[in-house]
Amino acid sequence: MLRLLLPLALTICCLSAADLSVPILCYHRIREAPIGATTVTPENFRNQLMTLTANGYRIIPLSDLVAWRLGTGAAPAEHSVVITFDDGHASFYDNAKPILDSLHVPVTMFLVTSCISHGTYCVGWDQVASLERDPLVDLESHTVDHPNFSRQQRRLASASYDHYVDGELAQSKSALEAKLSHPVEMLAWPYGIYTPGLLESAAKDGYEIGFSVECRSAKLADPKMAMPRCMVLNTDTGDNLLHLLKLADAEAAKSSTEHKWRLMPRANQVLVSKAAHELLR
Repeated sequence: MLRLLLPLALTICCLSAADLSVPILCYHRIREAPIGATTVTPENFRNQLMTLTANGYRIIPLSDLVAWRLGTGAAPAEHSVVITFDDGHASFYDNAKPILDSLHVPVTMFLVTSCISHGTYCVGWDQVASLERDPLVDLESHTVDHPNFSRQQRRLASASYDHYVDGELAQSKSALEAKLSHPVEMLAWPYGIYTPGLLESAAKDGYEIGFSVECRSAKLADPKMAMPRCMVLNTDTGDNLLHLLKLADAEAAKSSTEHKWRLMPRANQVLVSKAAHELLR
């Protein structure tokens, strides 16, 4: 009887793993004002995190999800969710981190390396060093200058563009690894823009996994160099946040296992473009 049941049990196990999906939330800056397209107030940020835990969600490190996706770790528990930040805005250190610490929430921040220690709007290398020592924080790459790769591809000749891409990816990785105590193996695509060529370049430059901003929950079937994330807005509090998570799960459930290369939705491009502009404020 055990021999008869074992194949069925394995099938159920594997189907369960394939069907599992985990929302990865993407933030940019946490501050009172000015409120921009991707700015969340500290009060609403705390509310969002508490809404997650009050509704049975378990906030896990991005590294746990990555290990699952790469086949080196166990599947996350159901109702897991991941918190990430892009850019390296100073408001993360000043406003977001105290809230994350008080709730013991793990987080990954993707850094634009040219911004570090340049202007008051970004974290400095001393703050990066402090964050690197924090077991709840993981620091990864968001390229050197946060470029719009589509625009650069139209502007540059093919060989020049390839050289430009390699510089943005490889130099960001090396700059961070020179200061940090761990290999930098994760990349967040600026504006969520990626193509097969960009994904190949990232893998060649030593990245193990990449992240876009297409709002659906992440699954095993997603391409490892373009895992989806959902941007969180200031209005995504309470039931609005729960609705966002349900929509992300629904998108994951209906997405094809045969991934179609595309840019992120136009609405998200507008939001992230505004976010990049706000970074300079």
